[in-house]
Amino acid sequence: GKQQGSAINFTGIGVDVDFTKTTGLKVLQGRDFSGMPSDSMAVIFNKTAIKAMGFKNPIGMQVKYGPDKCIIIGVVDDMVMQSPYTPVSPLVVFFNKNSKYLDLRLNNKQSTHAGMKRIETIINKYNPVYPFEYQFANDEFNKKFLNEELISKLANIFSALAIFICCIGMAALTAFTIEKRTKEIGVRKVLGASLTQLVILISNEFIKLVSIALLISIPLTWFLMNKWLQKYSFHTSISVWLFVIVGLLIISLTFIIVFLNTLKTANTNPIKSLRTE
Repeated sequence: GKQQGSAINFTGIGVDVDFTKTTGLKVLQGRDFSGMPSDSMAVIFNKTAIKAMGFKNPIGMQVKYGPDKCIIIGVVDDMVMQSPYTPVSPLVVFFNKNSKYLDLRLNNKQSTHAGMKRIETIINKYNPVYPFEYQFANDEFNKKFLNEELISKLANIFSALAIFICCIGMAALTAFTIEKRTKEIGVRKVLGASLTQLVILISNEFIKLVSIALLISIPLTWFLMNKWLQKYSFHTSISVWLFVIVGLLIISLTFIIVFLNTLKTANTNPIKSLRTE
């Protein structure tokens, strides 16, 4: 049913039995290859390929691959095999035992070293001419995100530095404000103001400023992060609780800094601050 002039590029791979079990792919419809002779004319497509071909009920449908006619026996979920920055390409999976590569899943109950030694022994027994070479799937996949890891490390360093500088600035500004209001604090203390009332009085100004900054920065941060995540075919969602937790931590940090500075002044004998008045 391919339309005249349409061109869809498919990625094709040849696999043996237990393809989905080994890769951890979810079977959405149909089944995996069982190793029966009929599998030689069977194919499995991923979800993107089925969508591109416009099939509603693909299981059992016949497709042509060159001169061969194949039967669709299964549909699997999409997986990132190439660049994580581009949409997943349509995938067609053939039954082929003569692949140049072996994809193996190690037993979680055994150590990786022990598993690799057993595999090496078997490979060297049946293929002694060539060296035993291997790559771990997670390492190969992580190489696709080297730039992101570098950006993450730099962002963490500069974020920590920015928070440290902000805390120093907040402490200095708080100390300056309290110094200007030392006599006011002394008068209020003489008139019966408690430490809690004094802390709330001083911290209200700073918490208002911090709250205004959060109201400006949170929407902007959400927009920029969401735009950055759109580069990836598979990406996480940004939870609102992340901003709530960060906002509460910043307000709490502000309150602690104000409290420590106010505590020092409030515990001072008010006579000393009022003597010059």
